[in-house]
Amino acid sequence: MKLDSKTVARLILLAGKTDVIHFDSTLPGFGLRLRSGGDQVRKSWVVQYRRAGRTRRLLLGSAEVLSAEQARTAAKKALGAVATGSDPQADRTARRDRDQFTFRAVADDYLGAKQPTVRPRTFVEMQRYLCGPYFKALHSSRSIRSRVGTLPPGCWSLVENVASSLPYAPAATSPAFSRGASPKD
Repeated sequence: MKLDSKTVARLILLAGKTDVIHFDSTLPGFGLRLRSGGDQVRKSWVVQYRRAGRTRRLLLGSAEVLSAEQARTAAKKALGAVATGSDPQADRTARRDRDQFTFRAVADDYLGAKQPTVRPRTFVEMQRYLCGPYFKALHSSRSIRSRVGTLPPGCWSLVENVASSLPYAPAATSPAFSRGASPKD
């Protein structure tokens, strides 16, 4: 069956099934995935292809966000990339791995470099502040790059600026503290 807005609206997940993919009859590898999640059924567009003897599956997006024609266009682009020798899923994974500069990782590097230059109690307060509940939401954030563009060469100044910008910053991370020499990258 050709996947379009009418057929997508009619597709349901059969009783006893938790995951099924309906493939398009006109574009091989392009499909709509239905998955049960709690009390709702999520629909997402996928492209499935073979690369180096393995089957790969690339998520294009939610059916609520992308129309059938938009998903079909994205699938053609992905399948074209596969035909020219690239692997879109591997590219996506590599890009995700490259963006592993989370706030927690940058803060840990900063603390490691600052420890020899500050007094012990100051270091304890810096550690409590940067690794404690103040920035807990940012600790597991996928990437700092998404918040500041590209990570600047002086990532230490980034952490100092974030730490000193809050109104309740402890003395160890106040602007007066950052007047000293910052560690080199």
